[in-house]
Amino acid sequence: MDDIMLCPSCGKELPKESSFCPYCMTKFTPEIPMDNQPKKSKKPIYIIAAVVLLIAVAAIVALLFLPDKDKASSQNTATEVAVTSRVNTTDSSSDDTLPPAQAQLHDTAAGLVSGGFFTAEHSSLIASESVYKDARIKFECIVLKVDGDIAFVEYGATKGFDGIYNSTSDYAAVKMGNVSPGESLTVYGIFIGIEDYTVGGKSENLPTFDVQSYTEFVGYSVPSPVLSSADISASARQLFGDGVTVRASVRSDFADSAVADILTDGGMFYTAVTDYGSYCFYAGENNFILDCTSTMQTEKYILPATQSGNIYTYTFDNANDKFVLACLDKSFNTVWTREFKNSADAVFDYTSDYFYIVADSNLYVLSAATGENAVSPKYVGARCGILKVKDGLILVSDKNTDTVCKTDLNGNVVRSVSLSGDISDSQVTVQAVPSGYLVGFESEYGEYYTALVTDDGKVAFEYSAN
Repeated sequence: MDDIMLCPSCGKELPKESSFCPYCMTKFTPEIPMDNQPKKSKKPIYIIAAVVLLIAVAAIVALLFLPDKDKASSQNTATEVAVTSRVNTTDSSSDDTLPPAQAQLHDTAAGLVSGGFFTAEHSSLIASESVYKDARIKFECIVLKVDGDIAFVEYGATKGFDGIYNSTSDYAAVKMGNVSPGESLTVYGIFIGIEDYTVGGKSENLPTFDVQSYTEFVGYSVPSPVLSSADISASARQLFGDGVTVRASVRSDFADSAVADILTDGGMFYTAVTDYGSYCFYAGENNFILDCTSTMQTEKYILPATQSGNIYTYTFDNANDKFVLACLDKSFNTVWTREFKNSADAVFDYTSDYFYIVADSNLYVLSAATGENAVSPKYVGARCGILKVKDGLILVSDKNTDTVCKTDLNGNVVRSVSLSGDISDSQVTVQAVPSGYLVGFESEYGEYYTALVTDDGKVAFEYSAN
């Protein structure tokens, strides 16, 4: 009985280190004080080695998506070449008025999850409920109690392979089933808001989330999968047909040994063997599908747009500093191709009607049907993030001047906002929420800065944390 204590409020038996009673929702100081900071120095050597390796993997994966911005040209006019295949891509830029685009596709493409998740402090969620409403949030937690389809969790608490329980005494509700008390999880969820719950006869106001995905907590700063192997298999079948074979990636899948070194560790990569070649699926945040013939100099990806019936490929040619976008039909025959020079750091978003690309500091709006310019290219400066919204585009840079820019559907700048946070050399996340546009910058050291920019161009919220 040395490991059991009684709740001072309701008398229920609890683990001795508890700081919270899941029966009556009472918070109290545990008999054994808990250090809320991760005790990395007490981890076994092999765990530290694994963490270092996976952090390197995460950094390189981020690099695959956000190529070195120092390669960007300072020219104001892009050097661009149109390469035709089956479709004549003559410039049709004389018409600079576009009809409204159809619904976005990027969140539903072959079942993949597009866009990053924000990191948010528990106190910030409570103090700024309206700011974060509908935002995608990632967090660690320990399950305390499950009541039907609601799991009551200790938000931010962890218990990893080292066995150390890092308590926070912060609590939340997650709408998810099939979990059990005591589980240590990484959750990717959508913040609903602060909701009232009656637990143990007491009313509690808790941050509440709809779950998008969750997985067992792996370790400090170690990426966790957003998609399961079943999710990956379903996406591969939707894209390549039922005859596809999906398995964990192995070194022999890749043509380049350096790529193989990166993509065969951590249990986050799956290879789909198809009639059209072999493709590596990444199961973490910012899912991607990499052609296994890729090299460190030439990164080739597939982007399925299932609602339009097209398949896109995009290539970052780092050796020649260019970006190549191609549209394929369902049989993987090329319909059209566009190539942009000085653009190995290009960013893009798309709908069923248009492709929006920032290449060499210019914004291109391409017809999804033909690959032609739908409007004249517009100079917007170097950008590291882009998001298509209902009435325009949100463009983000990692500079403190002209950080967040909004354009109309034709690429004309509507307004620009400068942010004051420490945002250089950070991975960018941008999401549209009811109150405006949440923009997040997270460094490789775990420091992050979040701002809310309203649709009328005001900075309504700023938050920094280490």
